[in-house]
Order: sequence, then C-alpha cells, then structure tokens
Amino acid sequence: MIIYIDANTLALTTAGQVPLTDMALVRGDKMPLRIVLTDGPGNPSNSDEVPVLAVKKSLGDDSLVLAATNLEPVDDALGPAYVGSLSVNTTQLIAAMNS
Repeated sequence: MIIYIDANTLALTTAGQVPLTDMALVRGDKMPLRIVLTDGPGNPSNSDEVPVLAVKKSLGDDSLVLAATNLEPVDDALGPAYVGSLSVNTTQLIAAMNS
C-alpha cells in the first residue's frame, strides 16, 4: 500500500490523490507500506523528517489500533519514500513515544 502524506497539511491520500478516509484491517494483519512525503499533490518533499503513522478508533481513545514505526528510507524506481509494514494493535509506537 502506498500512502502519500502532504507535509504541509498532513492530508493522507492514496494513488491518484484519492483521500484516505477508510481502511479495514483485522487484528494480527500486517501489510507492506510505502509512505511518500509530499509538498502538495505530485510534489515530492525535500524534508528530512521520518514519518510515523498511528491510527486510533477516535481522538479520545488512548489505545492504538494501528501503527507504522521504524520506516526505512528508500530511493528506487518509484522515487524517494519510506517503507515498512503496518501492524494492527501494536505497542511499538507507544514505546517510541516514551523514549
């Protein structure tokens, strides 16, 4: 899965700039992930920031539903990005935020 994150607005989109508003996974799922940071649609970002993605059921909920941490930078035929995997119901991000 490729997710584009606009570094200015933090908007999440998929291929074709389709807003990422809904995704269904089940507990224990892991999927390959490629995150591309942009400075607006179609403009790769020159930022040195490394993304971390965390998803909760609601803003007031403390428990994480999904997290992607320790993403590795790549620059291949698809362009610069960060790759890793999504993990459902993980504590990796909590550990990273506490350090």
